[in-house]
Amino acid sequence: MLPLNQRALLTRAIGNRLTEIERLLWSGFEEYRGRGGEPEYYFARASGPTQLLFSETVVHQFDVWSSNLSLVVTGESFADDPYAHRVRLSRCSPDRREEWLAGCLGQMVHDVRVHLYQGPEAGPHFPQAAVSYRLDSGVELFYAIYVHGRMDGDELLQSDAILWDKVFRSVSLGNRADPVDP
Repeated sequence: MLPLNQRALLTRAIGNRLTEIERLLWSGFEEYRGRGGEPEYYFARASGPTQLLFSETVVHQFDVWSSNLSLVVTGESFADDPYAHRVRLSRCSPDRREEWLAGCLGQMVHDVRVHLYQGPEAGPHFPQAAVSYRLDSGVELFYAIYVHGRMDGDELLQSDAILWDKVFRSVSLGNRADPVDP
């Protein structure tokens, strides 16, 4: 379920439009605010699995594999979880989401990239810590852990929030000239 082992699934997003982003968030909005979270970052930064829905019924569901410091991805839709708050970006109140993120909906995916993390806690291997989608507008939407500098919290981010010195290598899945080192 590691992203580089799921290349066929991930590349199915290329040429499709991002239609929705859903998150299963473990804390509700008030709990998130009570821990000092800023309202406009609730959707992007509150922790929980994330699924991206694309045209042509393509689904990418992401979660964190903490013991391996990596992300995992499947093509399955979320199952119901009575302990999580299921939140859709298109229905999330504007004061609980960043506008750039809402602007990603409806855009075409031109490339999918997997980013490997380098850090002392990673040991001798380079965990797969982020997957990103290059969209029509040039925005690159990241689902990431570790490479944003806030430990293992899984977040949705733009390129400028990534600590590039923490990225060992980025692999473009849409560019066949880019070799992949599993």
